[in-house]
Amino acid sequence: MGVSREKNDKIDSQKIGLYAYKNREDVKLWTPKREIMIELDRLTALRERLVKTIKVLKTPLSDAKEFVDKKMLDSEKLLCQSSIDALNKDLKSVDKKIKELIQNDPTLKELFEIIESVKGIGPVIATEVLITTNEFKDIDDPKKYACYSGFAWAAPLLLNIHLENTKESQKLVIKPTKKLRLYSIMGLCLQFSIVLK
Repeated sequence: MGVSREKNDKIDSQKIGLYAYKNREDVKLWTPKREIMIELDRLTALRERLVKTIKVLKTPLSDAKEFVDKKMLDSEKLLCQSSIDALNKDLKSVDKKIKELIQNDPTLKELFEIIESVKGIGPVIATEVLITTNEFKDIDDPKKYACYSGFAWAAPLLLNIHLENTKESQKLVIKPTKKLRLYSIMGLCLQFSIVLK
């Protein structure tokens, strides 16, 4: 293909077509997620919003203890309590629906049990692993998932972590992402604890 100074849609589409033709043996065709995975993804997003909303309501009430009069704080707690209770009830029903979806699907149930068997992994993280890997169809390599999670094996070493199952320390570079803490736990678990092959 080489370097070309010409640039327009026709030339670009020809280059893309040529590239696709040359690499046709290595192509990995996209397959859509199953409907249950899309529903699971939506429910976990809803769950996350509910957890954040509960935190938004509770945090000022607990942080203001030292600055606000006790009567005023008790009054605010009383005014917010019905909202917090309703949100907690909604959170429980979303958790129940997520659990039902996983338990009613044999593939998800088996994968979920394997992931949850890792010490320190609960239902929330196990569900997130299932969603982010698309049932281990999109990401089935622990190193790829560690990279997706925010861990990248790289030269400029910023962090040293000693792992029990290895004889030497593993060097990791953290790339901050929105869900770094959650994904980093999942990445480590997949890297060193779960073998699904």
